[in-house]
Amino acid sequence: MREAERTVLLRFATAPPLDAIEALSQIDVWRIVQDFEDQEEPRRRLAQDLLAILEKRATESFVARLEQANAVAHVGRWSKVGDFLVRARALIWAPEFRSQLRTVLAESGRSSARSDNAKDLLTQAVKGSSEAQPAILHDADLVQLLWQVATAITPTMRRFQSFAKLRAAIETASNRALAEPPWWQAKKAQYEATVGSRRGADKRSADGERAEDAALAGEAAPTESAPLPTDDSAASVDKGKDEPPG
Repeated sequence: MREAERTVLLRFATAPPLDAIEALSQIDVWRIVQDFEDQEEPRRRLAQDLLAILEKRATESFVARLEQANAVAHVGRWSKVGDFLVRARALIWAPEFRSQLRTVLAESGRSSARSDNAKDLLTQAVKGSSEAQPAILHDADLVQLLWQVATAITPTMRRFQSFAKLRAAIETASNRALAEPPWWQAKKAQYEATVGSRRGADKRSADGERAEDAALAGEAAPTESAPLPTDDSAASVDKGKDEPPG
């Protein structure tokens, strides 16, 4: 590969007006990664350098969007580039981006958007591959940062179950307990009371349906008819009718 070609491509990747996320979406980023080993050394090195520059710039842009509502939830709409930016070995989990994450999520004030995005990032970390997942979830500083932001806003009772499941998954994978936010015990009691009430109502409803079915079955059962007269009794009746009164 000519050095001039390399210079032009790297200049394109570092150009200030470039939208790195859009640039990544225009190429098959996963195919480039998979083809690294099949390329000749000059082209492989260029592909690696180009992808490294674009991923770094795209990650910076992505982290800056975390103060916007549903930034992580919408990442799937970016096609393959979205999965690439939150993959198990993505730069967003790396220590070099910890300061930017902390600034955007924790030092810019509390908001529902930041809390939701932090929770969604933790969910993505839990979904990571079995090989890379421990590396993410064993990063105590990263997990603590995201969990603290995710739980900064008191959730509705309906959302408590998702927090409880996420917490259990993280603690199981990392073998480390997460701190309970101030609202945890109150929401847990509220959730358990609601679930218990619903179960009781469902049981009463099921019992009522069974009783109604039994009642309907009883009404539908045939009633016993009077026994038919025997031949002797019938003959006696007929005889009584034929004999004249004494």
